Amino acid sequence: MEAGFYQFNAEKYNFKIIVPDEKQREFIHKRYFDELVFNKIDPATKSNLIEIANELKDKHEIRGLILGGTELSLILNQSDFEDLLVFDSTQIHVESIVTEMVKK
Repeated sequence: MEAGFYQFNAEKYNFKIIVPDEKQREFIHKRYFDELVFNKIDPATKSNLIEIANELKDKHEIRGLILGGTELSLILNQSDFEDLLVFDSTQIHVESIVTEMVKK
């Protein structure tokens, strides 16, 4: 999250990327690698992830949420948020790949 890939590319289009604070990032990282990569879906983890997103919305007025890890879409999706757009990076990449393949 803090590597800068999304921040660098978003700036080209006048978007600002807000990342969770260190404590939130540690929580996300731990749950990602201890649960999600093993396809373990814990309702408490889901609630906490939604809470983090809502805190970012309230504190920073974010309007969208990037699911930047492939496993995040196993636990979060658009139906979890009424007033945030959810961008599933896995879905976006797959759709782009298929679009390019069909062109050829």
